[in-house]
Amino acid sequence: MELVGGAEDGEIVAPGFSLDLEELRTEFDQITGCCWQSLGYPRGEGPHVSIEGLYQGHEVLVQVLAYAPEDEEPAAKLQTRPGKS
Repeated sequence: MELVGGAEDGEIVAPGFSLDLEELRTEFDQITGCCWQSLGYPRGEGPHVSIEGLYQGHEVLVQVLAYAPEDEEPAAKLQTRPGKS
């Protein structure tokens, strides 16, 4: 998210979010692996949750990144109040 206006104008921030892992697990036919990579190793994607398993008969790997990749443009802009910090 890009901040617009005020002292932080143009700053890119990562808004918080939550992920219901139990709800996500219910979408799979079978789970073969589930992990949290706090530093993003071994492939360097950054911190993420990954789930491997079967979805509708297909082997899948789902990764949910904690932060957008560096080359990704902000998805939204947030108007801030001038003079507020």
